[in-house]
Amino acid sequence: MLKWCSYCQSFLGEIPPFQDFRPTHGICSRCETAHPDLFDPLVVRNATAARHIFEVLFEAGQKNDIGSAEGIIEHALATNFRPVDILMGMISPMLYEIGDGWEKGKVTVEDEHRFTAFCEEVLDMISSQWLPDENKEVGHEQILLVNAPGNRHNLGIRFLHLWLESRGYPARVIEGDIGDVVENIVRSRPKIVLTSISLPEQTEGVAALFEQLKLALPVATPRLVVGGHAVKVGAIRRIGGADLCPDINLLNFT
Repeated sequence: MLKWCSYCQSFLGEIPPFQDFRPTHGICSRCETAHPDLFDPLVVRNATAARHIFEVLFEAGQKNDIGSAEGIIEHALATNFRPVDILMGMISPMLYEIGDGWEKGKVTVEDEHRFTAFCEEVLDMISSQWLPDENKEVGHEQILLVNAPGNRHNLGIRFLHLWLESRGYPARVIEGDIGDVVENIVRSRPKIVLTSISLPEQTEGVAALFEQLKLALPVATPRLVVGGHAVKVGAIRRIGGADLCPDINLLNFT
């Protein structure tokens, strides 16, 4: 389920059952200190607002109605939802839900592609809320984001990129075949390589990527972290030499 703070409308992450994409509510540590009254009417009002925004945005996606989505997002931003939380706590789970429907034969390939295109437009729309840091030194980020070989969707790591940047962690998405990715990592010398994996059958490609990286950087191999839906739901329990991260909120970046 998707956990949101009932006071400040910040996305707190996913909690079991992970296959249930409905919003649920709790309270973040900051708001717990500031608002000790858990029966404040604001809690109920905000919980209803988050659920409504999720539902109407998902409906707009199914209809590929980007015009309605723009109005919904503008309303969400005006009611204190942060752009990055809309991505991580609404758009990203919607993609997983559509993907799950496709795997079960409930959603056609055309519907899945159309919804993905809709999410890409929403991502571009929300990304415009951030202004690029003109002083950022490109090529020396501490965190590099990589898709698992065979993972054809890059929206997940693009969402994660904005989430990291919003929290002050310089990051960059790198793409290409295994050779290009390894060369880019060697040149950048990051502290962490985050790899997104969506299906268990992509494990072999990830392992091959890591082996090439260790050969290229035998002494200064960066910390290897693997996350994504397959890790989150427990479909993957081990990848040699890597830390598995089912919840990005719990990852220590130091």
